[in-house]
Amino acid sequence: MSIHLLRTAAAGVVVGLLVGCGPTITHTPPGERVDGNLALGARQDPSGPTYFEGALRYVKVDPITGPTRVLEMPEDQDVTITVPSGEITITAWERVCSGNCGDLGPVTNQCSVVLDIPVGGTGRVDVTWTVPNPCVMETAIGIS
Repeated sequence: MSIHLLRTAAAGVVVGLLVGCGPTITHTPPGERVDGNLALGARQDPSGPTYFEGALRYVKVDPITGPTRVLEMPEDQDVTITVPSGEITITAWERVCSGNCGDLGPVTNQCSVVLDIPVGGTGRVDVTWTVPNPCVMETAIGIS
């Protein structure tokens, strides 16, 4: 029986291959980060009222390890980003447009959730806004 170790720089994962002896063994060395994916969706509740001049929507992704990111969310489109595995706080809010959205009101209709992304796994957060209430988040996690 021979063991071969391969290191992939992108994922920071060491893989031991036991030639002819069963499945691949995956090991993450202490202190190394393994990334996962986070899919974000933002929707306006079609059954509720809307802002006459519109609103811009934002999502902040704040992992315990790694940089905080703030994304402007496109209407009815999903965005997928790479995030470090582990606990991540996701916060969403709207800013109401005045005129052509060149002048934005203060943060409103905010909500947040904490999601634990498994090592090498995936997470999903769908945000729904129903004016004038705080947004609502639905979450899911999985291992890819």
